[in-house]
Amino acid sequence: GGRSPGLRPGIRAGHAAAARASDHVEGTTLAERGTSATDDQLRSVWDAVLTLNRGRVTHRALTGDRIMFIAPSHNPGDGRPEVALLDPGNGDVAATDLQCRLDLAQLMAQTSLMVGPERAARIAGEKVSREELLGLVPLLQPVALYRSTRSALRRRKDVLADLRKRLPAEAPDWQVPPFQLERNTPRTLITLSAG
Repeated sequence: GGRSPGLRPGIRAGHAAAARASDHVEGTTLAERGTSATDDQLRSVWDAVLTLNRGRVTHRALTGDRIMFIAPSHNPGDGRPEVALLDPGNGDVAATDLQCRLDLAQLMAQTSLMVGPERAARIAGEKVSREELLGLVPLLQPVALYRSTRSALRRRKDVLADLRKRLPAEAPDWQVPPFQLERNTPRTLITLSAG
């Protein structure tokens, strides 16, 4: 039920590779809109991602340049902003609850970078339950986020801290569950292999 550019037939390109083509979708990306994105557009982004997650599908690379608001000429619907999620090739099917939550944490971090933590937290609070919202707080760590989002957060260190403070305010009666994520470094892998 999620919208992404339609995939065209692929062709073999040598022994171990294939080329694929997808339909061109016109519109503007969240990265291009930035702070000018409306609340309705942000709600539509959440709707698109939650539609995927309900089908146990994740995107895994929800960055500002992969979230597109479809041009009105390509969206003859009811006037609501329609969203296409570009480049879904990193995602998972039959995704676990944790994988879906990581997708939503990535969306939270990315929208916070684009429109600010206050707006991002408010829109998220409208779209998911309080329990789900607080389940995202411990996942808002750089190690859990997509590479380009981590890089942008290094330049704006205040964004994640501000977002972590604002989300519990959206659900004041709940306790934040603890959660520890770790990224394996090459040094760790070599040490484990040697052992």
